[in-house]
Amino acid sequence: MKPVLLVVCGDPSDAIRAELGGYDAMFARALDLPTETADARVAPLPDPSNYSAVVVSGSSSGVHEEAPWMREAARWLRSHDLPTLGVCFGHQLLAYAWGGVVRPAVPEYGVVEVEIVQDDPLFDGLGPRLSAFEAHFDAVVQVPEGARVLARTDRAVQALAFGPKVRGVQFHPEFAPVVLSDALERRELALDALDPGLTERARGSLRELPGMRRVLENFREFFVLS
Repeated sequence: MKPVLLVVCGDPSDAIRAELGGYDAMFARALDLPTETADARVAPLPDPSNYSAVVVSGSSSGVHEEAPWMREAARWLRSHDLPTLGVCFGHQLLAYAWGGVVRPAVPEYGVVEVEIVQDDPLFDGLGPRLSAFEAHFDAVVQVPEGARVLARTDRAVQALAFGPKVRGVQFHPEFAPVVLSDALERRELALDALDPGLTERARGSLRELPGMRRVLENFREFFVLS
């Protein structure tokens, strides 16, 4: 089969990269499919006809910045109908590409309970609520016309469907607890300035979440391989 294209939009810390690799490596391990990587920040994205599906990573940048590379990546995402999964920044970039609005919001960090509000193959076998790894300062504040909200919390839209094969999730199914622990250490001051005590609560919530791997397995089985 053709490889899955992993579109990198950001990087973990050097410590996490040394231990687990970049975001592309985290997705590649979980998907267990042939993959290739392209960095949306440094070069035009490749011909989509060479790939079976697309995964778009998170980023410390914000879609609301509308940097040239973000606008170009958004156009590229609308140029094909490949199965696509956008994660965190990638979810927000898909919303922007389809005409939605992304803005800074009250952050969510740590393990957060997500309500599944509409059945979808992406959440097959996971029930009405999902414990999810969250790490974001921005959120989709206006859902694009025609997109379906699949999951939410009281702070953010957590999953969107853009047609039959394109999905965005605000949470991080590729993460392990150590990735969030590292992020909390680096962003403690900013987080607690926006939501006092958030860092302590988030640290106390960290644990392994088998449901996160199931989301990526469902994307592979129901979107890429079906």
